[in-house]
Amino acid sequence: MNQGNYHSAFVILSKMLQDCVPEIHIHILNYFYLGLFIMCFLLSLGSRHQRLKWRYTLVFIGFSFITIYMTVAALSP
Repeated sequence: MNQGNYHSAFVILSKMLQDCVPEIHIHILNYFYLGLFIMCFLLSLGSRHQRLKWRYTLVFIGFSFITIYMTVAALSP
C-alpha cells in the first residue's frame, strides 16, 4: 500500500469516526499525521541517515500509534 492510499484511507476513516470520537481528537490526529509526514520528508533530505535512526523510529512509532488508535476506535461500538 503506497502513501497516497494510506492517506485516503486515513481521511475517510477519520470522517467515519466523527460519530463515536470527539471532533477535537480527529483534528489532533490529522495534524499529528501531517506533522509526521512532513518530518519523514525532511529527514529524507539529509545525507546522514545513520545519525537519524532514532528519529525514523519515532516517526514509525507515531504512524503505528495512529493506526492502532483508529483501528480500535473503528471497531468499538
